[in-house]
Amino acid sequence: MSKIKLLISDLDETILKKGDVVSERDQETVERLLDRGIEVVWITGRYYDSIPKYFTENKRIPYVASSNGALIHNVKADKVIYEKYLNYKDVLDIIRKVDEKASLIFVEAKQGVFVDERLYKNEILEGGNFFETLKKQALLKDDLYKFIKENKIDALKIEAAFHDLDYRNDIYRKLRELNQFKVSATHYSNVDVISKKASKGNALLYLKNDLGLKTEEIMAIGDNDNDVAMIKEAGIGVAMANGSPLIKDTADFISDSIENDGFSAAVRKVIPL
Repeated sequence: MSKIKLLISDLDETILKKGDVVSERDQETVERLLDRGIEVVWITGRYYDSIPKYFTENKRIPYVASSNGALIHNVKADKVIYEKYLNYKDVLDIIRKVDEKASLIFVEAKQGVFVDERLYKNEILEGGNFFETLKKQALLKDDLYKFIKENKIDALKIEAAFHDLDYRNDIYRKLRELNQFKVSATHYSNVDVISKKASKGNALLYLKNDLGLKTEEIMAIGDNDNDVAMIKEAGIGVAMANGSPLIKDTADFISDSIENDGFSAAVRKVIPL
């Protein structure tokens, strides 16, 4: 008999396939979990308004965490229950460090998602659906640094993408060495920065305490470096077969790939449905 009472899962390349598609098998697995009274929580590096409606409009699923765990919504109550911000001075510092060679920078804040013209000029390596949504929703600023400085915009997350991967790897390492922010990645070409007080792991801990659960009652599934913190905090942590080397090294076991519905395979290995 499984002890799991909470299943927390990443979205992109874990349950959400390219084209923002969730397979019928994975949808069925989610409904069976809910029918058994198991809490399901979605957690993603995406900003909230870019999350597909499948994940935010199921009233049986009250909690959705976004921006790498820096923000948690109770969608049933339609309110934010947890938020951790980067101070605007840190935002400026990060922009200064990545600005020269970044092919894209966007800043996720309470007031909206702010970008400059690079979003519309540069070819995006991958993640077409997300970036098409971003182009429709983002607020364009001629000078992102100046705008953040003048308006003192605190941020949930800053994401920068790079075509020069050697430079990306170098700036990723340097930002981590500062030990000033929480630095991770949702893709091999990008760098995500959030508050040192935020992470998917900290979001899991908040929900664990809020729901009165024990560690052994929580299962987490993810595919990338930004999922590692929650994999460590869960009683059972699972990596996707298509996951990064780091998360595979961290996980209790490795499931099948996103193409083969690895989300369902992981759940059904642990929880009889």
